[in-house]
Parts: sequence; structure tokens; C-alpha cells
Amino acid sequence: MLKPLKSCYIVRTNTITARRARSPMWNILLSTFRKQSLLNRLIMSFLLVIVCLAAFQFLSFSFFKKKVQQEIVKFSSLNLKYAAESYEKNLELIDTTIATLYFDEKMSLIMNDRSAGNFKILNLFASQLQRHVSGGQLYADDIVVYFGDTGTAISKEGIRSIGDLTSIELISDAYPASFWEEQVSNAYRYKWFPAAEFKRRTLDKQIVSRGEQFPIIYKNSLNPQMYFLVLLDARQTFKAFYRGIQDDFYIVNEEGDVLFHTDPSQLPEKKDLQAFASADEGNWSQGSNLHFYTKGKHSGLIYVSVVPNSTITAQLQQMNIVLLVILGAAVIVGIAISVFLSWRFHHPVQQIIKLIQKPNEALPTGSSINEFNIISGKIGDMMVINEEISNDLSRQNSIIKKYNYINKMKRIYSSYDKVEEDLLESGNPFYLVLYSMTFTNKLHKFSPEDQTRGIYYMDQFIQRSLMDDFPDAVTIQIEKDQILSLVFVKGHEQKDELLANLQGLKTIFDRDKDYCLVTIASDLVLRDSTEFTTAYEETLEMLQLRKMVPGTQLIVEPVPKSAHVLRVPSLDQEFAAHLQAGNETAIQTVDRLLRKLAGNEANLYQFTHLSREIIAAVMKALTAANIDADAMPGKESPYEKLKTCAVAEDYFVFFHEFLEASLYLIREKKAVQEPLKDSILNYIHRNYHKDISLETVADKFNLSSGYLSLFFKEKTQTNFLYYLNELRVNKAKELLLETNMKVHDIGEQVGFQSANSFIRLFKKFTGIPPGAFRRMNHKLE
Repeated sequence: MLKPLKSCYIVRTNTITARRARSPMWNILLSTFRKQSLLNRLIMSFLLVIVCLAAFQFLSFSFFKKKVQQEIVKFSSLNLKYAAESYEKNLELIDTTIATLYFDEKMSLIMNDRSAGNFKILNLFASQLQRHVSGGQLYADDIVVYFGDTGTAISKEGIRSIGDLTSIELISDAYPASFWEEQVSNAYRYKWFPAAEFKRRTLDKQIVSRGEQFPIIYKNSLNPQMYFLVLLDARQTFKAFYRGIQDDFYIVNEEGDVLFHTDPSQLPEKKDLQAFASADEGNWSQGSNLHFYTKGKHSGLIYVSVVPNSTITAQLQQMNIVLLVILGAAVIVGIAISVFLSWRFHHPVQQIIKLIQKPNEALPTGSSINEFNIISGKIGDMMVINEEISNDLSRQNSIIKKYNYINKMKRIYSSYDKVEEDLLESGNPFYLVLYSMTFTNKLHKFSPEDQTRGIYYMDQFIQRSLMDDFPDAVTIQIEKDQILSLVFVKGHEQKDELLANLQGLKTIFDRDKDYCLVTIASDLVLRDSTEFTTAYEETLEMLQLRKMVPGTQLIVEPVPKSAHVLRVPSLDQEFAAHLQAGNETAIQTVDRLLRKLAGNEANLYQFTHLSREIIAAVMKALTAANIDADAMPGKESPYEKLKTCAVAEDYFVFFHEFLEASLYLIREKKAVQEPLKDSILNYIHRNYHKDISLETVADKFNLSSGYLSLFFKEKTQTNFLYYLNELRVNKAKELLLETNMKVHDIGEQVGFQSANSFIRLFKKFTGIPPGAFRRMNHKLE
């Protein structure tokens, strides 16, 4: 298309040259300007635009200089206000958390009994503190409950004395143990203290930093002898809440004391900080700095940011000079090149328009205008890049959608609230399928990277297998050992097709059963979007029905309401006695229970539940014998090792090794203990159902009641009455589950003198009354 235009241009030029032989170039341009040509209008338009832009830029520099300064002030004020509101909202969230913890039922039990014998409740409460801290929403590094009357504290790591806590977990030169002890007598509801660096001592005696922390103390007038201590991560909250780039930031209390600062060299004087506290918000200029301050409505704290005013002014002036120079040069160069570009732009402009309107047509090549060739090439590149960006966005949207599916299934709050909308918009019901992978010992020999890669390949294989029959299916890896598939169908049931597909997957997965045992669970019920979370939770329960035998298992029947399949044989008190005595009979008892489960083709839930009970009983026996659990061989927790058991035989091997090591430690410890303890415990276990007391047992063994009390507490880590009541409650639980006796008759049979005392103590140890305990367990039947 360019060749005819080029020919016309050559013919016209030759004609002018013939008419005006030896005429200069300006004569040609002059004749062109006299005509109403596109070239003429382009040149005049360029010049007019350049003049207007020059005038506009010159006026803009003068007018907007002050506007820019005002916008900087406005931005800094809004930035500080946002930071203050973020801090205040975080404090309100912490207040709510502390109130919840204070009125928690476990806190009430701890207030009544803070002895080491109440270690179950103490450990549960410490775990609750750990969950609040590890959630990340509070930006808190630790939450500590300090009891001034006993000098003990509960943190996320457990219960310690305040001296041990400040020498192990909360090491700080600014806040020694005496500081925390003094706060009990100081009168305030809650109080912030200046941020300081805290350290902790690791297991190998190394001292590592926990970072800069805000100590915040919360008190309650109902119990002045205790308070909650929250360690708020100062640097983490600053990074999360403050959006400034080079500004300095401070937090000050109403007395003018600085609680946090980023640059102490720019800190205002205390009298100025006190002046800030008397006003709600504003700004104040001092020397070359501009101070912005605002007061928190909830905490009363003063938030201050400092912006260097002189730097802003210098940068604006430098920017003005540079822009003026650039503008002047641009005007001169623009006038020069506008004529040239207009002349060159006239012919290809129509071709460019056609090229943009029809991008799929072949691009013209061989043009004599290099700019047009460059534009044509760039348009092609932009089309390729646009396609790549579109594909990349599609992949990222798929990843985000999978992530939010997982959030929805696990009831995790997310600002992305389109999961159910996506399901509703699709208009298609779905089946939900869960795949659980249990690695065998052969696969555990491979590296974690190889295991992770194997799960990824399985995920991709499942997706491709389902896509053959269900093009809209979505497969997501939701855990390191779990994969989920949402199988969307077109309005009618395809249960048989899905079952056939899953059976085909089972056959293929069985080829690798020596390395990985796969459990496939789906109730094959067609669901809609409102049942999304419910379907996931019900299918997750079905995974517990896996039989502990080799091979891939397909579970399509839901957990039955008459859940005898979930009943687990319980440990008797004799097992605990064998553990405490270090007798090998304990291994035989466990072996018998495991063989009973294996003979009944028990499922994963039954094996796991029984195994956890056994481990808990062993750990309790080790604790009662004053044996540190770290003395056990191996670095892994027994609960972690339990997860590696894939078949019933793995449980036998694990418990033989675990119990042999535990019993050896108990016997070794017992070899240096007095035989009196065993005699006393055996007497209690034989006579718990009688009216026995500390005094009667002391008389039996010719001891004083005071000496027996101290001796019993030293040897068992609990007091006599607590041990006796716990034994009676455990016996009562067995009778409630195994007989139809009335509640008050069971109470009398296990040694309680009245039904009221039996019900009260049963609820204290289990959290529910005896009747409710029986109903809950019989409901499964």
C-alpha cells in the first residue's frame, strides 16, 4: 500500500522540481503552508499545543507549589491518623481477648487451684494462650498471667515462677522480676510501659533476642493479686500500621513519657510532648521539622510523626528548576522536530489506524518510514505481551480461587467473600471428594522435597483423570497429606460415573501401596453452594473410617449415627498401676488391646484414639515419677511418631519401642525410690470404694497424717485427696459406660458418701455431670 503513495509523492516532487528548478527547500514548505493540507494543520497544531503546554506548565509551577505542600501535610496527617486508629483497634482486640481469658472456665479452675496437681488445666490454659499468640491477629509475642500471691506465672510455654520466667523467657535489663512483682500493688486498670528489648534462653543455654516489645498490664478489681501481661511486638506493629517512608514516629503517654521511637535524635522536648497530650490532634513546626500528633480515643496515647520541612522545600525548588529547564528545552526541540515529524507523519497515519482497527491482519513490511516499522513491531509485541499477561492472570485467579476454597472449608475469615458467589454463579451442584495420603516407612527414607513432589504429581494426576469425565472439576492440595476435589456436574446426578472414576484411581494408586497408602472418601451426595463447608467437614470425618491394612481404600459410606465403629477399648486403672511400677505387663496389656482392634478390623479413629490415651498415660506416669520426657530416646515427640504409623503392624512396633524405653526409665527411677510409696498406692487402689481418708491410711502405715501428706505430694506430685477423687471418678466413668446402674448407686459404689458430692467432683474432673457423660457416649451407640 505504501508503494503507490511513494510513487505519487515522487511524481509530485519531480513536477515541482521541474517547475522551480534550483529552488530552496523553504520554498517547498512555504507553498505547502499556503494550502489547507493535513501537514499544515499538523504543524500548526503541534506549535499551538507546545505554546499552550508551556504557558500551562509555567502557571502550574507557581500555583501548585503551595498545593503540593498542603497535600504533603494532608497526607502526613491522614497517615498518622490511620496509624493511630490501627493501634487503637489492635488494643481493643487485645482488651476483648484479655476479658475472654479472664472469664474463661479454665481460669476459674486455676484461680481455685493453682497447684502443680492441676497441671491438666494449667497446660490447657497455656495452650490457649499459645493459640491466641500464634494467630498473629494481636501482633503479640506472648501473654502472661501473673499471680502475685504465689509469685507464679502462666505463659504460652507453661507455668513458672516469676524468677524463672524473667531469667528464661522474659530476659530484660529494663524489666527485672522485681518490677513485675511491684506492679501488683500499683493501682491502675491497665498501663503501657516503654518498649524495650526482651531476650530468651534457648535449650542449649544460648540467649537470643525476642525483639523490641511493648509491655501492657491489664488488671481486674475483682482479683487485685493477679494481672495479665501482654508483650506487643513494637517493630512488627510499627511496620503493619505506619505507612510513612522516611518520617520519624513516636508514641507518648499523657505524662509526656516516650513509649516508642524510631529516631531519638529528632525527639521533641518533654514539655512539647506534654503540650501534645492536652490537644486531640494537630501539627506543629519546630525548626526544620514539622510535627504531626493525634490522641488515641481508647488508650489516651499520643502518636507523633516528624516530617523534615526543609527537605520538602529544597526538593520542590530543585524540582522546579529541573522542570523549567526541561520545559524550555522541550519547547525548543519540540518546535524543531514538530515540522519534521508532521511531514513524516502524514502518509502512514491512515495505515496505522487500519492496523489498530484490524490487529489480526498481516502487518505491512518494507516501509521507508522507520518510525512506522517500529510502531508496527511494537503493536505486535504488545499483542503477544497482552496474551501472556492474560494467561498469567488466569493462572493467578485460579490459585486465588483455590486458596479461598480452602479458607471457606476451614471457616477461616477472608476479605475475599466470593467463594459461595462463584458456586452460585456456576449454577451447578457438585460432589466433594477427599484424598488422604499416609506415607509408609519406605517413603520416609526419601527427602521431604521428594515427598512433597510426589504429592504434587498425585494432585495433577487426579485433576487430569477427573477432567476426562468432569471438565469443570477443581482439585486442590489443602494439606501436605490431603487433596480435595470439587466435581461439578451439569444439573443431574453422575454418581455412577464418579464412582467408576474413583475406582480407577484406586486401582492405579494401589500400584504404589508400598510407598503411600491412599484413602479416598466421598459420600457421593450431590451438594449445592450452601453445603460447601458442611460437606467438607462430613467427608473429613469419613477419612477416620480407614481400616489399618495395606492398600488404597475407597470409602463411600458416611459415618453412621450408630457409631459402634468409633468405640475404643478404654485403659483400666491397673494399666496405670503397671506403668507406675515399671512392669512389663503394661506392654502385654497394650499388645492385647491392639490385637483386639486389629482382630475387629478397627479403623484409623479407633487406633489413633487408643494410641493417644496410651501415650497420655505413659507421659503422666513419667511425670509422676519425676522423669523428664526429654530423657526418652529420639528427638521427635511420640505424638509426631504416631503419625507415621500406616498399618496396624506399625502401631505394634511403635508401642513396643516406646513402652520399653519408658518402663526402663521408670524402673531405673523406681530403683532409688522408697518402697513405702508403692505400698500406699496399692492400698488406695484396693480400698478406694471404702470410706478411707488421709488419717486412716496414715494409721494403717503407722505414720502421722502430716508426714503422709508431705510424703504423698513429694512422690506423686499431687495431694492425697485429689489422687483419691480422680481414681474414684475414673472408676465411675467405667461403670457409666459399661453398666446401667443409676448415677447415685455408682457414686456410692466408688466411695462417694453423697450423690451431690459425686456429681460435683465428677463435673470438676470431666467438665460435665455424670448423666451428660453417659448420654454423650451412648449417643454414639
